[in-house]
Amino acid sequence: MAIPSINDLVLYVNSKLTSLDWNINFNKILDWLTDGTADLTVGSIAGTVTGTVTGTVTGNLDGNLIGDINGASLNSLADKKLFLSTKEYVYSQSNPKVLSGNLSFIDADDQGSAYRKVWGDGKYIYAACYDDGLRVYSVDTVGNLTNIVTADHGGQHLGVWGDGRYIYVACGGDGLRSYSVDNTGNLTLVDTDSQAATCLSVWGDRKYVYTASGTGGIRSYSVDSEGSLTFIDSDYQDSLYEEVWGDGKYIYAACNASGLRVYSVDNDGNLTLIDTDDQGGSYFGVWGDGKYIYAACLTDGLRTYSVDNDGNLTHVDTDDQGGSYLGVWGDGKYIYAACYEDGLRTYSVDDAGSLTFIDGDDQGGEYYSVWGDGRYTYTACGTDGLRTYSIDNTYEYLQVEKRHNFSDLVNVGSLTTTERNTLTPANGDIIYNSTDNKFQGYENGAWANLI
Repeated sequence: MAIPSINDLVLYVNSKLTSLDWNINFNKILDWLTDGTADLTVGSIAGTVTGTVTGTVTGNLDGNLIGDINGASLNSLADKKLFLSTKEYVYSQSNPKVLSGNLSFIDADDQGSAYRKVWGDGKYIYAACYDDGLRVYSVDTVGNLTNIVTADHGGQHLGVWGDGRYIYVACGGDGLRSYSVDNTGNLTLVDTDSQAATCLSVWGDRKYVYTASGTGGIRSYSVDSEGSLTFIDSDYQDSLYEEVWGDGKYIYAACNASGLRVYSVDNDGNLTLIDTDDQGGSYFGVWGDGKYIYAACLTDGLRTYSVDNDGNLTHVDTDDQGGSYLGVWGDGKYIYAACYEDGLRTYSVDDAGSLTFIDGDDQGGEYYSVWGDGRYTYTACGTDGLRTYSIDNTYEYLQVEKRHNFSDLVNVGSLTTTERNTLTPANGDIIYNSTDNKFQGYENGAWANLI
């Protein structure tokens, strides 16, 4: 059995296993870590193991901690696939039950009006509720929602996002608002900027805040330490700018009938258009996972794009299961599409960027947007409120059977600050922050530089 290079081994942070991972990555792990004479069988995957047995640790993968051998904590694969520190470990599992990608509806809460956008900060879930304001929710350990407070300062609340300091709301013709939120979830309005013609969505990179503003184009703002907003720059090409998102290097705008646009932003917050790709239809939503960019394209389905180092787009794949695709988001393992009157859909995406439809669930109403926190997936469903979903995560038990010393490099996973802040971390988690160019660990409830 050929032993692949360490570069062939893919490690995931805050991610879940699929059958694809078991068939490809687990096989590579066994090939790479094992040699000798003792047979080890994992499902249909065969490998061999040698070395000194230092103990067997078993635990339910739905738990937080499987075990500790020689000081290296082995955390649940429901939270991260593998963490390898200064030792190599061989993992075995008999007839593993893997994630199916199937959705299970958990709970709904409707306080009235039309829920248009959902986002969370790791503690609370926020819903932009059209003409009823911004709502704050808590979610318990089993996914049940409790409305805490609603703040309504007028206008049409269409988008919401936060940077860890303030919560920002896209308020249609009333512009962009910033809010502070206290430890109990109560909101305080800080500032409003109403220069935009129609503010439809908001996102930021923790240096600047950006809005997709319909015929007002894409706009950039600075935010001072007090939460006050200052408009910097805008660019409008044509059509309606529906949604904005960025990957830490470029800013992407879903521009309805004019396709997907890519922008660069300089150190002063000035925007420059780089590229546009239009495969037809109406582009309403945009999100990316660090490898591909995904666009929700109304009646033309879900599209994947690659983007090169210069910001140029290449269309990779399209899947259309019918209905109207309005929003898109992913959890590092699956891609979720909010499909208006056709519910919530899940997709897998392979290494080449090709999409495969997995499952759909429709509880009625109008699914406008989707977001998740690593535990649950949330949908803003128009006049049917806010919904929570779980995704199948049933596994058998994991065994850590053997130990082997490292002889090569290990990549712990590279994330931007924005991507890092969407995780639900536990103490002991480690990433490489590509925004700050720092190794960072989660300790005492916060991220800290390791070097």
